[in-house]
Amino acid sequence: MAALLECGLWRAAPLILASKSSARARLLEHAGVPFEACDSNLDERNVAGIDELDAREQASRLALEKAWLVSHRFPGRIVVGADQTLDLSGRILHKATSIDEALRQLRAMAGSAHRLTSAVSCVRDNETLFEIVDVAEIRMRRLGEATLRAYAKSMGARIMSTVGGYEIEGFGANLMESVNGDMFTVMGLPLLQLLAKLRAIGVIGVEDEVG
Repeated sequence: MAALLECGLWRAAPLILASKSSARARLLEHAGVPFEACDSNLDERNVAGIDELDAREQASRLALEKAWLVSHRFPGRIVVGADQTLDLSGRILHKATSIDEALRQLRAMAGSAHRLTSAVSCVRDNETLFEIVDVAEIRMRRLGEATLRAYAKSMGARIMSTVGGYEIEGFGANLMESVNGDMFTVMGLPLLQLLAKLRAIGVIGVEDEVG
């Protein structure tokens, strides 16, 4: 049982996480949030007008689209949609569709800084309860071809499951020089902000707080 539910601080049905991201699921699980995961199956590249938006707008729009799609399947339930975009000097990089494409992206990012925007939209039925958008900047080390290929081999097909092709919570940390921003945002879910919003709308109890 999720810790917040077990200790009586959770005041609603379990969240619906409109994402297939294992990283986001782990973050919620470790924070004690009761949830069920349901993939929206949104075709992100075919959302009308998406390519006309900047990285921040894209992340926000896609998070909301995912939440709305899943919300229709779960009347009365709180649904959390999330998305992340990567901006490399004004160029938005998407999840690679092959290991070779992922390697090309990593070569382009090596020795440079890029920005990750993570967005969350929380909806229930026809109402948007709140939205969160947060940005972190990551600088990647200068990397040789042997290092990049070793990393790609260690990741296998997982390299295509995340924007930028890296999992900073794992072996991908070896590729990085510095992070400026929230690590939860880098991992795809601004967790502290999400928990604060859930407390603000009464989903997580706060009776013991003073001041």
